[in-house]
Amino acid sequence: MSLSMAALRKKIDAGEIDTVLVVFPDHLGRLIGKRVTGSFFLKETAPGGMDACDYLLTVDVEMNPLPGFEMTSWDKGYGDFHAVVDPGTARLIPWLDSTALVMSDLEFEGRGPVRPAPRNILKAQIAAVNKAGLFPMMASELEFYLFLEEHDEIARRNF
Repeated sequence: MSLSMAALRKKIDAGEIDTVLVVFPDHLGRLIGKRVTGSFFLKETAPGGMDACDYLLTVDVEMNPLPGFEMTSWDKGYGDFHAVVDPGTARLIPWLDSTALVMSDLEFEGRGPVRPAPRNILKAQIAAVNKAGLFPMMASELEFYLFLEEHDEIARRNF
């Protein structure tokens, strides 16, 4: 269920929402981010965003940093980028009690958008299509991984 920021504020103030997930999609489509208290979200995160480590866009499924990225690496070091809340994405999370979710856009502090961030790639593509006089229509593609073995068995085999 979508929420306006005013409605989210009311739910937080009323104690109906105590946690806000502030997230962004990584290059694998997973939502990555932080859990913040509702009061902290209203006071700090909504107006000012939050920092997150830039390695989060350069890891494999098991969260191991991958080599070969221009943006960040073991050689160049790992820094932060800034996640700016997109207020139009606020929504209740029905599978987590008293929890809302808000998407964010990634920026390098003082250097503009993180161009390889999936939301920024999508925005650039939409702008290019619009400039060509077209209006994109799309649908989501869901991707997931299925394993025949239990997680413990897969971990034991270092998969």
